[in-house]
Amino acid sequence: MINPKVLKMELKRSFKNLLGWTLSIGIFMYLILILYPLVKDIYAATSGEIAEILKSFGGIPENEVEYFAMEGGMLLQLFGAVFAAMTGFSIISREEREQTTDLICSLPVSRTSFFFTKLLAASIQVIVFSALITIFCTLGFLSIKTELNLSRFFFYMLIFLILLLMVQGLGFALACFIKHSSKSLIALLIPLPLYILTFISSFSKDNLLKKLKYLSPFTFSEPVSFLKTGDSFEYISFTVFSIITIVFIILALILYRKREFTN
Repeated sequence: MINPKVLKMELKRSFKNLLGWTLSIGIFMYLILILYPLVKDIYAATSGEIAEILKSFGGIPENEVEYFAMEGGMLLQLFGAVFAAMTGFSIISREEREQTTDLICSLPVSRTSFFFTKLLAASIQVIVFSALITIFCTLGFLSIKTELNLSRFFFYMLIFLILLLMVQGLGFALACFIKHSSKSLIALLIPLPLYILTFISSFSKDNLLKKLKYLSPFTFSEPVSFLKTGDSFEYISFTVFSIITIVFIILALILYRKREFTN
């Protein structure tokens, strides 16, 4: 079902994009972490209204991991999801967008094989991205000579990877639902509204809005809740969005097969 030649082709032509995203976000996370000794003194002097505002985000961080959750994790969550959504969308829509469908039609590759090979290629990119970002963050912790047990941080990065795979899958499915000529930026319709939904529901006092957070994958992967306040894992959000992602990928496959050029 997986075509090795197509897989190799996709990974090769996506390499520069993956490298650019990884280096940009990875270096950014590293710089945030190595600033902790300086920022730590600023936090220590914080009082009054600013301290009250910080309480809404879990309070003043007490160590490097909590600092990462507040200052780096939330941005990483959003930037990573944007990368995943655009990667999933662009990889399956590239042939139609670049008008190379005729070339693909000449290959002895079925739409089903092409679909799953592309999905695998996008997933590999997301996995490599997440692994390299984890390395950059680990180097950041080591640079400030942290003596903390980073096991919970590594577990969070696994949760972060699951988030990216889900968003990438939805971006992939979205490309099968809309017009071939649509730009990759339309994939932002997946992570941005969901991120805003989680943010609003977290601070809302309305019971209905609070429950909407379960429809977003940013809820179960929220870094402050997991790394700072030590809240339990949001199984409802994880389960609901896992089902949503699987259903959309199945529907995408059905729609994609209708464009079948060979069996």
